[in-house]
Amino acid sequence: MKFETKYFGTVEVPPDEVITFPNGLFGFEEERSFLLLPFAGSDGNMLCLQSAATPSLAFIAMNPFSLDPTYAPVLTPEELKLMEVETSQELC
Repeated sequence: MKFETKYFGTVEVPPDEVITFPNGLFGFEEERSFLLLPFAGSDGNMLCLQSAATPSLAFIAMNPFSLDPTYAPVLTPEELKLMEVETSQELC
C-alpha cells in the first residue's frame, strides 16, 4: 500500500505493517491506523509514528531501549490482549 507522509514523501508499506489502535490515540481518537517509520541515520532509535489517513499528522517517537536497555514496561492483561501478544517482551 502507498501512503503520503509528512517527512518521507510517498512510501510503500505492506498492509501487515500498518499499526491499528482500535480506540485511536489520546486526543486523536479518530486516527486509528499508523505507520512506524525509522528516520535515516538513527539506527532505528528515532521513529516517526505517521498517520496512515492524514499525511500531515506524524509524531516523533524514540526507542526507549536506546536510553535504557533494561527498560521493562508492565502492561495489563487487557493491554496485552489488545496488542495481540502474551508478554511485553514480544513488543520489543
